[in-house]
Amino acid sequence: MLQTTTPGWRRALPWTEADGRLSPLRLLTFLALFYPAGWMLYWWDQRIWMIPQADLTYWSGVWAIWLLLASLAVTPLRRILRWSRLLAIRRMVGVSALLYTLVHLVIYFWLRFWAWAEIAQETATRLSLILATIALLILIALGVTSFDRAVRAMGPAWRRLHWWTYPATALAVIHFLLSPGSYAGMPFLVLGCFAWLMGWRWLDRRRQGTSPGALLLLALATTLLVLASEVLIPWALRDADPAFTLSMNWTFVIGVTPAYKMAAIGLALTAAAWARRA
Repeated sequence: MLQTTTPGWRRALPWTEADGRLSPLRLLTFLALFYPAGWMLYWWDQRIWMIPQADLTYWSGVWAIWLLLASLAVTPLRRILRWSRLLAIRRMVGVSALLYTLVHLVIYFWLRFWAWAEIAQETATRLSLILATIALLILIALGVTSFDRAVRAMGPAWRRLHWWTYPATALAVIHFLLSPGSYAGMPFLVLGCFAWLMGWRWLDRRRQGTSPGALLLLALATTLLVLASEVLIPWALRDADPAFTLSMNWTFVIGVTPAYKMAAIGLALTAAAWARRA
């Protein structure tokens, strides 16, 4: 009987397993990662945005940071849901976050009409852009070392380098909070999700990462963090009225507020942990 070997190029495809077989999970993830690009192109083509270039800059950054958070969410979801195969998509999601970040950067240059002197001055004087630049440099270093050959070549140093994912994400979150268009809503949900992801890792080191009780407390803590940040950060940065901001959280006039969304996410993950333990 003749033995057949899978060509190396096929094993390298993002939607295949290490042995070259098609992975439905990888394929669906690969296709889903094109959704943000398609969504932005549609909104651009339909002229839905009031200021298209500014909105494209904003939303490309939003999708980049959500993908970065999604890459950090793989490990908690794998542990809580007991879905070990989920680990197979972490690299793909992380690299996609880097690619969307680079797209965000190019669109920002375009928004500034490629005026390099002005871009350099703005980058050197605005705190949010300084933090974004540091985060981007870290993400580039992580991206170019995310492949199997780099993992083997670097050995233990690879894990130490990729620990910098957490500081890079923290800087990206702060950049989002300090950005001119971030005065309400989504930035505070992003902050809450990042806090939940880091809090989960703290719990997991203490063997509480799948404990429904611990996850319930984490959900409560991150919901309160979102609520407090939504009141205090606009007050500190933009002199927004704290009482008015707080009052808007008890109504649905402007839709579901970040605190409610954070509570829903935290409670859903708590319920999932309880269901998997039952």
